[in-house]
Amino acid sequence: DQEAYEKAMKKEGYEDGYQDGRKEEQEHGICGLIRSLQDFDIPKEQIIRMLQDTYQLTEEEAASYLENH
Repeated sequence: DQEAYEKAMKKEGYEDGYQDGRKEEQEHGICGLIRSLQDFDIPKEQIIRMLQDTYQLTEEEAASYLENH
């Protein structure tokens, strides 16, 4: 019925918004970590490993964040 449909859509919208917020928060944390490590002249390879360990990223994802930030 219509009420069940509207309730399901509202729940889906909430979950999508929640996930978007978590992703933004994670990206903010990643950028901050990269900046901090670069300030201490940590080698690129070490930064990538730290990003992988801290945020459970693949090597490719971590390298992409490092290149873009």
